[in-house]
Amino acid sequence: MGKMVGMAEFKANCTRLLREVQEGGEPITVTSRGKPIATVSTASDKPKRQSLLGVLAGTVTIQGDLDEPLDPKWEKEWEAKWNARGFPVRDDGTANR
Repeated sequence: MGKMVGMAEFKANCTRLLREVQEGGEPITVTSRGKPIATVSTASDKPKRQSLLGVLAGTVTIQGDLDEPLDPKWEKEWEAKWNARGFPVRDDGTANR
């Protein structure tokens, strides 16, 4: 668990205790009336997390025309299914509401 010091001792010897943590790598637990209230440990050298926005930029290649249906037969089946469910499809491909 590491070294435990009271709040008054930590306040009086803060600089020395922080150096001990830095040099030894062992955390110090600061207590108040015998109950742990804080833990002091070395700073992490982990790199910052990269934002998820833009992570996949440049990894997708679009081939062909996205506006053309992949398969005219599939499109007719899709329209028939939605018409049967009560969502008739307009000529522009969007559902009527």
